[in-house]
Amino acid sequence: MPRLRDTIKSTKSDAEWDKLHKISLKDYEKQYSNGYQSALFAAIRYCGNEQIVMPEWLVDAFFKATNDWYHFKVKTLDEAFGLTWPKGKQFPAAKQRRELEGAVYYRVKELSKNMPIDEALFEQVGDENSIGKTKVSEYYYSWKTWLEPKVE
Repeated sequence: MPRLRDTIKSTKSDAEWDKLHKISLKDYEKQYSNGYQSALFAAIRYCGNEQIVMPEWLVDAFFKATNDWYHFKVKTLDEAFGLTWPKGKQFPAAKQRRELEGAVYYRVKELSKNMPIDEALFEQVGDENSIGKTKVSEYYYSWKTWLEPKVE
Protein backbone atom coordinates (compact mmCIF):
# COMPACT_ATOMS: atom_id res chain seq x y z
CA MET A 1 0.00 0.00 0.00
CA PRO A 2 1.45 3.39 -0.91
CA ARG A 3 2.20 5.93 1.77
CA LEU A 4 -0.24 8.78 2.25
CA ARG A 5 2.25 11.30 0.92
CA ASP A 6 2.65 9.20 -2.23
CA THR A 7 -1.10 9.05 -2.91
CA ILE A 8 -1.64 12.80 -2.68
CA LYS A 9 0.16 15.09 -5.08
CA SER A 10 1.61 17.23 -2.35
CA THR A 11 4.02 20.07 -1.90
CA LYS A 12 4.28 19.44 1.84
CA SER A 13 7.77 19.44 3.32
CA ASP A 14 9.05 16.61 5.51
CA ALA A 15 8.47 18.83 8.56
CA GLU A 16 4.84 19.36 7.51
CA TRP A 17 4.38 15.60 7.05
CA ASP A 18 5.90 14.99 10.49
CA LYS A 19 3.42 17.45 11.97
CA LEU A 20 0.54 15.77 10.13
CA HIS A 21 1.66 12.36 11.44
CA LYS A 22 1.79 13.70 15.01
CA ILE A 23 -1.72 15.15 14.67
CA SER A 24 -3.05 11.89 13.21
CA LEU A 25 -1.46 9.76 15.92
CA LYS A 26 -2.70 12.11 18.66
CA ASP A 27 -6.20 11.65 17.23
CA TYR A 28 -5.82 7.84 17.29
CA GLU A 29 -4.54 8.04 20.88
CA LYS A 30 -7.54 10.16 21.90
CA GLN A 31 -9.94 7.72 20.22
CA TYR A 32 -8.25 4.77 21.92
CA SER A 33 -8.26 6.40 25.37
CA ASN A 34 -11.97 7.16 24.87
CA GLY A 35 -12.68 3.44 24.44
CA TYR A 36 -12.56 3.11 20.66
CA GLN A 37 -10.47 -0.07 20.72
CA SER A 38 -9.99 -0.44 16.96
CA ALA A 39 -8.08 2.87 16.97
CA LEU A 40 -5.14 0.82 18.25
CA PHE A 41 -5.05 -1.22 15.04
CA ALA A 42 -5.70 1.84 12.92
CA ALA A 43 -2.69 3.55 14.52
CA ILE A 44 -0.46 0.48 14.05
CA ARG A 45 -1.56 0.24 10.42
CA TYR A 46 -0.93 3.97 9.95
CA CYS A 47 2.61 3.73 11.35
CA GLY A 48 3.42 0.71 9.22
CA ASN A 49 1.99 2.23 6.07
CA GLU A 50 3.70 5.58 6.60
CA GLN A 51 6.94 3.88 7.70
CA ILE A 52 7.14 5.82 10.96
CA VAL A 53 8.08 4.74 14.46
CA MET A 54 5.17 3.89 16.74
CA PRO A 55 4.75 6.33 19.64
CA GLU A 56 5.23 5.03 23.17
CA TRP A 57 1.48 4.93 24.00
CA LEU A 58 0.90 2.66 21.02
CA VAL A 59 3.75 0.30 21.84
CA ASP A 60 2.57 0.10 25.47
CA ALA A 61 -1.06 -0.60 24.54
CA PHE A 62 -0.11 -3.24 21.99
CA PHE A 63 2.32 -4.93 24.39
CA LYS A 64 -0.21 -4.98 27.22
CA ALA A 65 -2.89 -6.61 25.07
CA THR A 66 -0.60 -9.21 23.51
CA ASN A 67 1.00 -9.91 26.89
CA ASP A 68 -2.42 -10.59 28.44
CA TRP A 69 -3.14 -13.07 25.64
CA TYR A 70 0.33 -14.63 25.70
CA HIS A 71 0.14 -15.23 29.47
CA PHE A 72 -3.40 -16.65 29.27
CA LYS A 73 -5.07 -13.82 31.14
CA VAL A 74 -7.60 -13.79 28.31
CA LYS A 75 -8.75 -16.54 25.95
CA THR A 76 -8.76 -14.72 22.61
CA LEU A 77 -7.06 -11.85 20.87
CA ASP A 78 -10.49 -10.27 20.43
CA GLU A 79 -10.80 -10.25 24.20
CA ALA A 80 -7.22 -9.03 24.67
CA PHE A 81 -7.80 -6.08 22.38
CA GLY A 82 -11.38 -5.46 23.50
CA LEU A 83 -12.77 -5.88 20.01
CA THR A 84 -16.36 -6.81 19.41
CA TRP A 85 -18.73 -6.04 16.57
CA PRO A 86 -20.99 -3.25 17.86
CA LYS A 87 -24.63 -4.22 18.42
CA GLY A 88 -26.81 -2.83 15.69
CA LYS A 89 -23.94 -2.09 13.31
CA GLN A 90 -24.69 -3.61 9.93
CA PHE A 91 -21.77 -5.45 8.35
CA PRO A 92 -22.83 -4.87 4.69
CA ALA A 93 -23.17 -1.11 5.27
CA ALA A 94 -19.79 -0.93 7.04
CA LYS A 95 -18.16 -2.93 4.26
CA GLN A 96 -19.69 -0.70 1.58
CA ARG A 97 -18.46 2.40 3.36
CA ARG A 98 -14.93 1.03 3.70
CA GLU A 99 -14.86 0.04 0.02
CA LEU A 100 -16.23 3.33 -1.31
CA GLU A 101 -15.22 6.19 0.94
CA GLY A 102 -11.66 6.59 -0.36
CA ALA A 103 -12.73 6.34 -3.98
CA VAL A 104 -15.51 8.87 -3.36
CA TYR A 105 -13.10 11.33 -1.72
CA TYR A 106 -10.59 11.17 -4.59
CA ARG A 107 -13.34 11.39 -7.23
CA VAL A 108 -14.81 14.50 -5.60
CA LYS A 109 -11.31 16.04 -5.45
CA GLU A 110 -10.78 15.22 -9.13
CA LEU A 111 -14.10 16.66 -10.28
CA SER A 112 -13.74 19.73 -8.04
CA LYS A 113 -10.96 20.97 -10.32
CA ASN A 114 -13.66 21.88 -12.85
CA MET A 115 -16.79 22.33 -10.74
CA PRO A 116 -17.73 23.48 -7.24
CA ILE A 117 -18.09 21.02 -4.40
CA ASP A 118 -21.85 21.08 -4.02
CA GLU A 119 -24.95 18.88 -4.22
CA ALA A 120 -24.66 18.52 -8.01
CA LEU A 121 -21.12 17.16 -7.71
CA PHE A 122 -22.13 14.82 -4.89
CA GLU A 123 -25.06 13.63 -6.97
CA GLN A 124 -22.79 12.92 -9.96
CA VAL A 125 -20.33 10.93 -7.82
CA GLY A 126 -23.26 9.14 -6.18
CA ASP A 127 -24.67 8.14 -9.57
CA GLU A 128 -21.25 6.80 -10.59
CA ASN A 129 -21.10 4.66 -7.43
CA SER A 130 -24.78 3.75 -7.02
CA ILE A 131 -25.12 5.62 -3.72
CA GLY A 132 -27.01 8.74 -2.71
CA LYS A 133 -25.57 12.24 -2.64
CA THR A 134 -25.93 12.35 1.15
CA LYS A 135 -23.66 9.29 1.53
CA VAL A 136 -21.18 10.86 -0.92
CA SER A 137 -21.10 14.02 1.19
CA GLU A 138 -20.69 11.99 4.40
CA TYR A 139 -17.84 9.89 2.95
CA TYR A 140 -16.11 12.89 1.39
CA TYR A 141 -16.13 15.05 4.52
CA SER A 142 -15.10 12.12 6.72
CA TRP A 143 -12.01 11.53 4.62
CA LYS A 144 -11.38 15.26 4.17
CA THR A 145 -11.24 15.66 7.95
CA TRP A 146 -8.80 12.76 8.17
CA LEU A 147 -6.58 13.67 5.20
CA GLU A 148 -6.68 17.42 5.51
CA PRO A 149 -6.50 18.17 9.24
CA LYS A 150 -5.97 21.78 10.18
CA VAL A 151 -2.23 22.04 10.83
CA GLU A 152 -1.60 24.78 13.36
